[in-house]
Amino acid sequence: MKVITVSIQKGGTGKTSLAFHLAEHLRSKGKVLAVDLDMQGNFSSMFLGNQEIDESHHIKNIFENKELTPFNAKKNLDIIYSDIELSRFEALGVQDVYALETFLENLDGYDFVVIDTPPSLSIFTANALIPSTHVLVPLDTSRAALKGLNIFLETLPKIEKFRRKKMDVTGIAVMRYKKANFSKAILNNLENAFPDNFLQPVRDSIRISEALALGVPVWELDPRSAVSLDMLKLMNQIEKRINTIGEDDG
Repeated sequence: MKVITVSIQKGGTGKTSLAFHLAEHLRSKGKVLAVDLDMQGNFSSMFLGNQEIDESHHIKNIFENKELTPFNAKKNLDIIYSDIELSRFEALGVQDVYALETFLENLDGYDFVVIDTPPSLSIFTANALIPSTHVLVPLDTSRAALKGLNIFLETLPKIEKFRRKKMDVTGIAVMRYKKANFSKAILNNLENAFPDNFLQPVRDSIRISEALALGVPVWELDPRSAVSLDMLKLMNQIEKRINTIGEDDG
């Protein structure tokens, strides 16, 4: 089972969009479990819309030692949802960094797990990273995002202390790329600094926001658009990497 976490310590980078599109892409390749560990719940909303589902499918259950069951949202895709209620556990000082790992170790029937995390280092981010076999880092081309990348990379060794093996970044994906000189310079710098991790950039487009609002990947909304081609190239690149990089934990 491949456990893929999408994470960065900055909001507005296209993190949840990347997680959503990856889960949509991978469900055509096998059974996917989408896990929302961000209390904003945007990842959940993209699959569920305004649908109200039972709390037995809420991620909070792993921190309360209650039974948690995935909810079938689409063909080949189940979800464990989140919402603002998750913030209560952070306020209470929950410290169990192995809660998600323990849950996943007792889970059968999935080929891929895609996890969306909060845009900060928290107990929820740690829970996502500890069982991960692959880590994807989304960026925009702002200076703040680059600072967030550096902070995230500095954080990984601290998380590794709780893992049984080393953690590597599978890929760095620039989302919301704008064709400005500054953006091009950032792209070039990233590609030079991380030649083995740099992935296909995805241009900024309102079509992505429109697709997410409808709960569909952008390539279904507008298959011939340039941004759809960008996203599909990125998805294929990530799929290839997760099938060739890192150990499969079974």
